[in-house]
Amino acid sequence: MRINTKTGILLLTLAIPVFIWLFLKLFGQNSFDLPVYYSEGVNTEACDATNQAHTVPKFSLQISDSNTISSEFLSEQIVISHFLPDECLESCTQVLENIANLQSVFSKEYALKILTIAPEHYSFEELAHLSKQFNIDPELWVVAKAKQQKVNELQQCGFVLSDYSQNTFVLTDPERQIRGYYNALDSDEVDRMKGEIKILEYLLENFRND
Repeated sequence: MRINTKTGILLLTLAIPVFIWLFLKLFGQNSFDLPVYYSEGVNTEACDATNQAHTVPKFSLQISDSNTISSEFLSEQIVISHFLPDECLESCTQVLENIANLQSVFSKEYALKILTIAPEHYSFEELAHLSKQFNIDPELWVVAKAKQQKVNELQQCGFVLSDYSQNTFVLTDPERQIRGYYNALDSDEVDRMKGEIKILEYLLENFRND
């Protein structure tokens, strides 16, 4: 009798993930969704008001003396973006450590990239040092810089951050639409972002298959 009970518990334990997978497969389209931020436009003091659906505008950032990266980078995959402060101190280091952990979780099998945007006064040598310090994989994580005015415009009117918040992750989809904001120093928020990235991947995959 004990053997049958143990067997039943084992079978139930194995069956639960299968039921969850089937439920998501059959009903997931109606069960999960992520908001599209500013679908009716952006209206802030720093930006020109618009009633059109907002997407991150076109931009060009430097990744070396001779190479740039454009906004097309955001159009090809899901991207986590954030901004470096004027000086990378303790909180900045923690944010970069959290990104390094994300890099190991979301390996190359995911259509996910990470974009770090720095002010112009960071030298490429400093950015290279950060890349080495946090073991940045250039195929997954791009570190770029721009003039301060362009950084401010991107921060305030592109990614719509109310202040120069280097402690915020911004999640965008392949349409350059903003899908989430997360406190980069809060482990619960980072975990929420991980879950919502997977939800977004699921939604995009089902959209492609429809």
